[in-house]
Amino acid sequence: MSQRKLYIEMVEVCINYSDLLSISLPISKQHFDKIVVVTCPDDKKTIEICKKNDVECVITDRMYENPKDILNKGKAINEGIKRLEKKDWLLITDADIAFPHNTRNVIERDVTDKNILYCAARRICKNRNEWMKYVENPARLNTWIAQAGWRTAGLGFFQLVNFKKDLMQEKTMKELWYSEKFGHCGRSDRAFLHEWGIENKIKFDWKELSMIHMGESKVNWLGRKTEKF
Repeated sequence: MSQRKLYIEMVEVCINYSDLLSISLPISKQHFDKIVVVTCPDDKKTIEICKKNDVECVITDRMYENPKDILNKGKAINEGIKRLEKKDWLLITDADIAFPHNTRNVIERDVTDKNILYCAARRICKNRNEWMKYVENPARLNTWIAQAGWRTAGLGFFQLVNFKKDLMQEKTMKELWYSEKFGHCGRSDRAFLHEWGIENKIKFDWKELSMIHMGESKVNWLGRKTEKF
């Protein structure tokens, strides 16, 4: 790995995703300088995984404080960001996202503009059997279906931004980074993306860097529906 010149803090929400977090969290630790995982008091498995990996776990039920909320991801993300140092780069991601081995090197090489939202494509790892094949042979990644389109890139599975950007400084003053008006796991990430504008979004070359999405995508916005991985 190249010498690190960026300081990157990562935040993610994990509620009923401990089977995936047990895979993704040890990998994330290899790439990022500080990690905060947000969960609810009932998710004992997630809490234990964070403890095992020596990662800070924010335990809150604020994502359920409105009786109409299924799981208000915006509130959960905001509770996590509050616990960060907020001095350089912020990566927002998901517990079902694993990072390929070259992630940090590509970021260190290509991330230069603090006014840009950096995003990525993703490839779909359908099940644990496919994951184990990837572990044995990382080239397997290139055989999976790629979601590399412009609409997909920039969503909440990979949003890398800098706290020194004016927009982020305004959000930090209010302690309101993600919108809290959506009562589920969708839309708050898209709202965050739209605030930056298309002209301020850069996607990594998907052939060089694609995130690994474990399990089906676009089906768990109202709570987890997919089977354990």
